[in-house]
Amino acid sequence: MIKHISHLVIFILIIVLLLSVNKCNGIQKELKANAITLTDTVTYLTNALGTKTATVSALQLEKSELKKLIMSKDAEVKALAQSFSKIKAITKYSEVIKYDTITVFFKDSLPCSFNRTGNIKTKWYAFSYKASQKSFIIDSLTMPNQAIIITGFKRKWFLGNEVLTTQVTHSNPYITVTGITSVEVALPQPWYKKWYVWLAGGITGGLLISK
Repeated sequence: MIKHISHLVIFILIIVLLLSVNKCNGIQKELKANAITLTDTVTYLTNALGTKTATVSALQLEKSELKKLIMSKDAEVKALAQSFSKIKAITKYSEVIKYDTITVFFKDSLPCSFNRTGNIKTKWYAFSYKASQKSFIIDSLTMPNQAIIITGFKRKWFLGNEVLTTQVTHSNPYITVTGITSVEVALPQPWYKKWYVWLAGGITGGLLISK
């Protein structure tokens, strides 16, 4: 009996050791990747569609790290994330929409000759303009914007089913989201976290004890 118990203890210790090694390796890889990501800068490339793409490395954080590194330092993200029961991913980016020149020619020239120029600058847009009897020209139009994209689970009520949801929020009130397609790729679970591995371990341990 004592021999069987010692075998069970050794088996359990081996399982615990394997779990610890895998977890430690995973943490070290994440720490190394996050250290690189924190110093990463936005790079631009021409994609397969022939348009420009901005790219940057992504952080991989535990729930506690997310609260410490992101939520505690960004009130907007924290406020928007409160409606989620679980967070899967958060993306925040800044952009500036620019138009060099927009010219509108009048179909019929105005009967009087004039030229008017000026500049308009507000929090959400800025441009210069020139108006004459023949046309109206808008130059150097810029519209700053900041977007926060959160993907996670939401509940319609406290005990309701969790629904995977993607939420897009723009800071600029003149920008409207007209369509969203969001897909999550389910990653395979590590073998040591699967339920049947633990079930097999429990059955094996039980058989050893019974003998």
